[in-house]
Amino acid sequence: MKNKDNSNSLSYRRWAGVLGELLLVVFFGFYFFNIAAKTEGLEKPTEHNLLNGRLAFSRRDVGPAPGGWIVTSNPDGSGSITLTTTGILLQPTAPVWSPDGTRIAFNSTVGSDIFVMNEDGSGLTNLTNTAESETNPSWSVTGKIAYQRTAQIWVMNADGSGQSQFSGITQPSPTGPAWSPDGMKLAFSSGGEIWVINANGTNELRLTMTASTEQTRHGLRTG
Repeated sequence: MKNKDNSNSLSYRRWAGVLGELLLVVFFGFYFFNIAAKTEGLEKPTEHNLLNGRLAFSRRDVGPAPGGWIVTSNPDGSGSITLTTTGILLQPTAPVWSPDGTRIAFNSTVGSDIFVMNEDGSGLTNLTNTAESETNPSWSVTGKIAYQRTAQIWVMNADGSGQSQFSGITQPSPTGPAWSPDGMKLAFSSGGEIWVINANGTNELRLTMTASTEQTRHGLRTG
């Protein structure tokens, strides 16, 4: 009887050990899967984060030979690259990445046109080339560029074709167009308030009702 009890005890301990090992395998399997998932999330930022891992900004120099340039850099400011070589002629400002991160649109304070160039500064092209004042480009994931022409919001294709006034905006002197990340809505400022409208020109809606002045600049987010 004693040997049988010892045998049962050994069998129990053996199965307990096997079960414990299986639980450890399952536990660490979930643990490393979770770590891998978190690591993948960190290594692959969303499309609404820094495009190409690069910042784009305008730089203005003053002095005997004043000029302005579009510059890209790493998020910490290192690795800066000056893209536009005609700074004195264009005085570029308000750069905005294309959704795929391969091009940059900006407006020139000399001539007030909307330009586009490749991410390395090549292929500089004047998209608007009009006698009007065009500023504040905002690039949609649908390929449309919204911009401000004089005292109205206009829209065009990424190659400059199809330029037309954005339909449906009834507010006076709208400024600062800003697409939502999904390209389905456009925010803008008018009369010191923030408004939003669908991409098809419907459902113009006032978002703020305050005594202060609000402005949009690529700040619209969807829920």
